[in-house]
Formats: sequence, structure tokens, C-alpha cells
Amino acid sequence: MTDKWSVEDFLSQYNSKNTQGVYRSTLRGYFKFFYPELQKLSRKRLDKELVEISLQYIQQDKDFRKDLMRFRKHISSLAPKTIATKLAVLIRYFESNEITFNKNFTRNLKGRGATEAISKEHVPDKGEIARILEYMPIQAKTVTLVLASSGMRIGEAMSVRLEDLDLSHEPARINLRAEYTKTKKSRLVFISTEAKEVLAEWLEYRPRYIEKNSEFIDKRLAKTYAQRVFPYTQTSFRTLWRNAVEKAGLYETDPVTNRMTIRPHNLRKFFRTYGKWKNPDIAEALMGHTSGLTAIYARFDQAEEILREGYLEAEQNLSLSQNTQTIIELREKVETQSDDIQRLVTDLSLKNVRLQGEVDELKAQVKDTFDAAMHFWDKSDKDYQDAITGMRDRISGLEKVLAQHMPREDFFELVEFNPNPCSPLEMENAEG
Repeated sequence: MTDKWSVEDFLSQYNSKNTQGVYRSTLRGYFKFFYPELQKLSRKRLDKELVEISLQYIQQDKDFRKDLMRFRKHISSLAPKTIATKLAVLIRYFESNEITFNKNFTRNLKGRGATEAISKEHVPDKGEIARILEYMPIQAKTVTLVLASSGMRIGEAMSVRLEDLDLSHEPARINLRAEYTKTKKSRLVFISTEAKEVLAEWLEYRPRYIEKNSEFIDKRLAKTYAQRVFPYTQTSFRTLWRNAVEKAGLYETDPVTNRMTIRPHNLRKFFRTYGKWKNPDIAEALMGHTSGLTAIYARFDQAEEILREGYLEAEQNLSLSQNTQTIIELREKVETQSDDIQRLVTDLSLKNVRLQGEVDELKAQVKDTFDAAMHFWDKSDKDYQDAITGMRDRISGLEKVLAQHMPREDFFELVEFNPNPCSPLEMENAEG
């Protein structure tokens, strides 16, 4: 039974999925170089074969320095930093199997200045990004706009989960978890209105994409991908990016390193450069740079609002579409008009309260006046009725006396008297 480690044994000691991915890619390339027959295998089949092949290889009695030197020459066209990373992975693998190399050898193997990235770069402008987007499917177009408008690293964007999104916020925001940021510190980022609209389209299409590509998703990662906003790998996106750059007529490589001059990482530089930030610390904080995070979060209770206001000022500079810029301008006008309307409503509400008080006071006065008038009429009517009753009694007495001397009709015609008088209220109703 061997005490040597296979590729899988070596990778199992690392918890980070990103680290495992980078190391696995390097080891695949190394063994495919020495075992050409592996090049035609699928990744799944290759990983399975590497378990046995890596054990056989590491148990050989040979000078592994020569193999490392041959592989170093094979990857010499890559960027110095990439070469250094790959060699560091391989040296760790050998050391895990108790195969060590002296410092002089490893230093010479990596080469002087190998940790410095010297590739020529080009930061795309709005027009160039728009041209690249024309040749992208919806999943790549969404990632591109999210990266360009948020300043996130590609690894962070590809790790965002559905529950990390807050599209109802203005502007839409994403909560980056510490577990998948480079600094291992959580932070808040925003995306433009333009990116939000495309992201909403992608989220609607996303279930169909997963169903359509389910056979290509590693079963071990199916649960993880189901939680992610973008359920595919960085490698897949980089392939779509390169194809779009080529079709847009923007493909160019550094003659020394052979690397593309327009890479996804340059979208972070677009964010910082074209945002025209009034406060550079805001851009640095949103990008996850320690200097910016320290400066902004020194005022912890105000940090989120500072980032939000700073982003809204820069959003128009990060938007590619003129329509989006118009939407932003309209939103600003609506917000201003909304404030004006709110102030008007408040003033009207205060005036309404005052008027209502005056109306209530007038109603009370009218009621008091009406009650007094009714009391007066009731009293006057009673006095009048008493007087009429007395007069009727007197007339009745006179009738009895006069009945003996003249007819009753002649008597009333003589005195011109109405025998059925009415009260003042009755008279007023009759006239009405």
C-alpha cells in the first residue's frame, strides 16, 4: 500500500473551491504534457485517470527536476506571474510526496521577476464594450455588464448567490460574502440600472439554461450551481469573452506573453477609470481594496449611504446606453418632483387642518344660534297661543251676549275679525 498522494489526495487538503480549481487545472496540464494520450479525454474521465497515473508517476525513481524544467519551457509563452503560480503548485505537489528541491533550483526555475505581471493591457471604453456585447449570449452579456458597473472581481461575481441580490433597492445592490471575496471580508456593491435590466432578463431565462445544460454540470457541483446567479464556470465565461472580442474585431495579444490585451479583469479598470469618481475612496471600497474600505468604513454608521450616493453620482458614467442615461436623468427629475410634491402635500395638509378647525368652530356657532332661535320661537309661540286662547274665551262670551241682538255673520263682518288665527310659525310656513 503506497504512502504517496495522488492528485485527488493532494487537492483534498484544500477547502477553497477556487484553490482546488486552480491547482487541478495546473496538474491536468502537467500530466497531459507528459502523457499525450490524456489530451483527448473529457475532464471527468481525465480526473478519474489521474488518480492512478499520478500515483504511478510520483513513485518512479527519476530526477523530477528535469521534468519540471521541460514543463517550464513548455509554458514559457505564458505571463511570468502565471508561470510562477503553476510552478509553485507543482512544487507543493512534489513536497506533499516528500520530494523536495533546493532553493537555488526553484529560484532559477521560476526565473528573475517571474512574479511580476508585465503583459500589455488595454482598458476598453464604452463603445468597445458595447461592440463586445453584441456577440455575447445572455449569460455572458449579464456577467459583463455586472462586472463593468460594479467593479467586482470575476471570481466574486461568479460566486454570487440568488439570495445575495437586492434588485428592489435603488440602485440595485449585491451583498458579497466574506467567503468568496479575495480579502475574506464581506462588502456591498451596486450595479447600474442597465445591468439590472439585463440581469432580470437572465434570471427569467436561468431555469431553462440550467435544464438545457444539466448534462454538462458536474453532479458534485449541481447543488452549488443551483444557488448561484451564474451557474457555470469562469472558464466558460472566459471562452465566451474571447470569442466575442474576436468577432468584435478587438482581439490583440501581447507579443511577449501572448496574452489578450482586453481581458475580463480590465472591466474593473473600466469601472475605476470611467466612473469619474469625485471621491476615489468610494471606487476603491466598492472594488474591495483595503485602502478604500478602511477610509469609508471608518464612518461605519454612514458608510452605506456614502457608498450609495457616490455610486449614483457615477452611475451615468458607467452606463453604455444613452437610453439608460436618459432613464437616470428622468429618475433624478422624478425624485426632485416627488420631493416638491411631498412638500406641497404637507403644506396642504396643514392648511386643511386649520380650515377644518375653522369649519368646526363655525358649525358650533351655527348650532348655538339655531338652538337659541328655536328656544325663542318656542317661548313666543306659547305666549301667543295663551293670548289667542284668552281672546277666544272672551269672544265666546261676547257671542253669547250678542247672539240675542244680531246675527253672528253680521257681527264678524262688522268687526272684520278672523275667528281662526294662527301662530307666527304657522304664518311663516303658510307664506312660504
